[in-house]
Amino acid sequence: MSYPAPFCIYKKSAAAQFVLLPPKRNEKGRIEKEGAVLVEVAKAVGEKTYDWTSKITFALGINDMLQIFDNLDNPPRLLHKLGEVTKTLELKQGEAQYAGTYMMHISDASTKNKISVPLSSGEYFVLTGLFKSSIAKMLGWE
Repeated sequence: MSYPAPFCIYKKSAAAQFVLLPPKRNEKGRIEKEGAVLVEVAKAVGEKTYDWTSKITFALGINDMLQIFDNLDNPPRLLHKLGEVTKTLELKQGEAQYAGTYMMHISDASTKNKISVPLSSGEYFVLTGLFKSSIAKMLGWE
């Protein structure tokens, strides 16, 4: 099985990487669990240095993709709750002098950790293109 390369974004304040997780198949080749896009973000702790030990992870599944693509210009705030752990991911469009850019905010309420990663219009365009092409792979339709 081959795994695609991650899409990485490095900024002064934080970094993000997006990794396609393929679906899990049983011994007969049938899909037991859909794939996802794993988002990992980490705060900067120095120049070109990031604290990946305190990263926040967020797995985007098919339902998350549906919500994002309902309105690409203003995607909704995504909420994942598993037991005591609540995580949110939000993509906000820049305003005024930041028009055309986006900000990705991810938080983990259990650790009170919040990380924001700025996205240029080009990075957002590539990211949404990768999201679109990942859907078929997440379902095993490739």
